[in-house]
Amino acid sequence: MPLYTVEIQAGNDDGTIWQAMEPAETVMDSGSAEQVALDTIGNQTILDLTEGGGPWRIAVWNGANADTKTAPGFVLDDQQYRDAQADALDRWEDQRVD
Repeated sequence: MPLYTVEIQAGNDDGTIWQAMEPAETVMDSGSAEQVALDTIGNQTILDLTEGGGPWRIAVWNGANADTKTAPGFVLDDQQYRDAQADALDRWEDQRVD
């Protein structure tokens, strides 16, 4: 089963500076890096971690204890997450029978 390093990060308003909100964790997951990021969101209260909902992202690296100073292999940020939620809601509404 693949190992990933996951870090929850908060950013400045323009998303150019990112800071870890908690120490990075190594997780074992049979899913993709994207699924690991989504699972992380499901297990966290992101708004609490980012003190009121400023920019945040879930950064995922392949492997255990990865160097988090390098570019992540996958990133899911707050805007991507909101867009995905809106798309899912649109699909649900399109399938709804009145």
